[in-house]
This record gives sequence, C-alpha cells and structure tokens, in this order.
Amino acid sequence: MRAAALTKTAFIMVLCFCSVGRGVFAIGQAQYVVSVNGPGSFPIVQGDDAAAVYVDSKDWPGVIRAVNDLQADIARVTDRKATISSDASTLAGNAIIIGTIGKSQVIDDLVKSGRIDISQITGKWECFFLQVVPNPLPKVSSGLVI
Repeated sequence: MRAAALTKTAFIMVLCFCSVGRGVFAIGQAQYVVSVNGPGSFPIVQGDDAAAVYVDSKDWPGVIRAVNDLQADIARVTDRKATISSDASTLAGNAIIIGTIGKSQVIDDLVKSGRIDISQITGKWECFFLQVVPNPLPKVSSGLVI
C-alpha cells in the first residue's frame, strides 16, 4: 500500500466515524456511525474518555501524520483529546489501532494470530479495512483496527 493513499483513506474513514450523523450513508454502503451502543460497535468517545490511538513509530510518516490529524479531529468534534501511543503496552480500555501491514508490529501480530483477516485487501493498492476486535491486546478490551 502506498503511504499517501493509506493516510488519506484512513483519515477520511475515521473522520466519518466522528462526524456523520445517524442515517447518513450512501445506498448500499455499510453504516459506520450510530448513536447507540450495540453489538460490534466501537465508542470513539464515551463519557469524558476518548479511545487511545495506537500507531507504530516505524510506520509510514503519512500514517503517523494521519493519526495526529485524527487526534485533532476527535478534539474538534467532541472536546476530548485522544492520547496517541506507539507503545502498545501502555494501552488500556478501548483503543483505535492504525497501521500498515508490514510496518506495524501490532497489525502484523493480529494477522499472524488470526485475529484479523486481511484477505480482502491482500495484493490491492489504496485499500483499507475496519474491524472491531475484542481484546486485541492484553489490557485493551476493544480495538478498532484500521
């Protein structure tokens, strides 16, 4: 995957999570934003707490920049500042895990353990996937993997 394309795509998708209202989505596309908690949902902000955002420090510079932009967007929309970490051992609760296959150790470990299935994007350019993964890391109860 090209870094610029991944950065743009990841940023747009996460921004949509934060800013689109319920019922606003294109015909035939998955609805990503809802106003109530339900099975398979992921709260970016819950009460006073924003989910932490993880990115591997060795990932592409554009991906790291997109994570910083995401942090700013979450703050603009919710008045809550998400923490950014490149140390997975510091994460707890809910976390947004963003990374590139082959550049992010956490993403690669999730693939190797079978926790995420990348078959839908393997060998493709400018693509991404979103998956809510229960307990993706030892102290993380729910992870939104992008």
